[in-house]
Amino acid sequence: MATILVLTHGPLSQALLDTCEMILGDVGAATALSFQPGEGPEDLTARLEPIVAAAAPDGLLCLTDLQGGTPARVAASLVPSSHLDVVCGVN
Repeated sequence: MATILVLTHGPLSQALLDTCEMILGDVGAATALSFQPGEGPEDLTARLEPIVAAAAPDGLLCLTDLQGGTPARVAASLVPSSHLDVVCGVN
């Protein structure tokens, strides 16, 4: 089963995972990563690369908030070199 990463602007990613856990219980291999004010794409890339590298052999499903936003663009830039799938529009 693929690891799930929720990657958003600000604290939305952690809030979404917390809400899922409130409703469903333990969500297993899911992680939240937030793009914070003052960070640039290179900062997010540096934090995202180790998560992608450590993903389960089945890969990583990355759920981002805004298509074309920095989190989605940074995640998409890693797709060619990894087992990473990116889906935009998590809410």
